[in-house]
Amino acid sequence: MAEPTTRELYDIINQSRVDIGVMNTKMDFRNGFVENCGTLNRRASNTLRMSMKSAVTDVAGMV
Repeated sequence: MAEPTTRELYDIINQSRVDIGVMNTKMDFRNGFVENCGTLNRRASNTLRMSMKSAVTDVAGMV
């Protein structure tokens, strides 16, 4: 088996750099998505808590 040429090594290294850039972009997107999910979860929890307080107040007003 022949040794790879300098050009072939350059192409392999260059493709690896491109692949790493693509993976970094995907990880950035994933991290942003996870952060947005956390924000949405907190908002939903706050909304649920506020609606439960409102429901308790409404029921207490009926009694």
